[in-house]
Amino acid sequence: MMENRLAKIERTTLFVRLIFIAFFVYQMIQHSLVWFYHDDFGYAVLHYGNDVGTMGFDYGLGDILNYLHWHYMNWGGRVLFFFLQIVLIRLGEGLTLIRIFQAFLLTVMMYGTYRIARGKKKDSILLALTAALLWGSISIYVIRDGVYWFSASSIYTWPVCFLLLGILVLKRYISVPSPWLRQILLFLLFFPPVFPRNRQRY
Repeated sequence: MMENRLAKIERTTLFVRLIFIAFFVYQMIQHSLVWFYHDDFGYAVLHYGNDVGTMGFDYGLGDILNYLHWHYMNWGGRVLFFFLQIVLIRLGEGLTLIRIFQAFLLTVMMYGTYRIARGKKKDSILLALTAALLWGSISIYVIRDGVYWFSASSIYTWPVCFLLLGILVLKRYISVPSPWLRQILLFLLFFPPVFPRNRQRY
């Protein structure tokens, strides 16, 4: 009896994992049709709003930091995720890495939604399927202008993933014996979502 129950739990957990693997594959297919748009081009080559003297992908970490310093001081404070976006584009020399990263991040975001909704209960195929299918309820305009546009997604969508992970860690490890370790971990997860706010200039 106990073995049958454990086998059922394992099957349910496997199906839940397969649901989110399928969601990732779906996102990869979708992202194969996502291209650079508008300011994506400018951030990719460090020429959006300013020229730091680079050409194409011929730039390094110092050039990225120089550009983002200018961006922070003259344009806006949302530089943390722009840094990540630029690095992904530079390392992938185009779309490859940023497509994979965003598809993975969106999968983590939906899985995080599922885990928060599940709470301390056992895995549920229905709940996992519901969480994954919620993606289809998002307006096409929101998806187009807030997700499948990398420069918008990096400052509006990516931070949500860190927020969800922070909530999960907070719920699961609230009683970790080493408070300083927990605080560092929570800082690393909660800081990114709140950092990329526009500077206020007076």
